[in-house]
Amino acid sequence: MTETVEIERVFNTAPRRLFRAWTDAVELATWWGTSEPEPDFVEVVPDERVTTADEALVVTFEQNPAGSKLVVQQKTSSDPDEMRRLWTQRLDQLDELVSPGAR
Repeated sequence: MTETVEIERVFNTAPRRLFRAWTDAVELATWWGTSEPEPDFVEVVPDERVTTADEALVVTFEQNPAGSKLVVQQKTSSDPDEMRRLWTQRLDQLDELVSPGAR
């Protein structure tokens, strides 16, 4: 059975900065980690959305009073709690990369 895990997170940075961290190969490799292959996006709407071919992964970027809201929707047939844990770790690493003062 496939379930969709949705995670929302607010980052203290502009949507454009988050989008670049997802779509620039060097930046993506910095925070994505090595446990999974990097996503192959087929739909890319600058500063708004990226989607994989089978829509297994959809990421949206929105302006937020605190900076940006990122929403990750991941289809999974594995344990949804484990998927949430993995995404929490990845998004922590992403936050370290995009936070003001980072690089």
